[in-house]
Amino acid sequence: MIVKRSGEVIPYVVGPVADLRDGSEKPIRPPEKCPFCDAPVVQAEGEVAVYCSNPDCPERLVRYIDSSCRKARWTSTGWASRSCGSLRRQGWVRDVADVVLPDPRPRS
Repeated sequence: MIVKRSGEVIPYVVGPVADLRDGSEKPIRPPEKCPFCDAPVVQAEGEVAVYCSNPDCPERLVRYIDSSCRKARWTSTGWASRSCGSLRRQGWVRDVADVVLPDPRPRS
């Protein structure tokens, strides 16, 4: 696959390198079930990404916490994705309502 820099950050996939193919390639199929809770996955029309259909999926909560921590800039204080999973596994966080994060924007 050829990837080039587009703009400042986002890469742009130009296309495959056909000369490197040997015929043994197989198409990559998206999963049909969530690897964390075994619920069926859904795919919005026109999107490539698939999502777990279970609103109570434990990994969905972990991803939400991790995303929220990044937005609140907690990552600069040593917060890591594995900490989010640990909070859920230990039962300290069971729902998104258990997580209240400060607004990362400076107050005026």
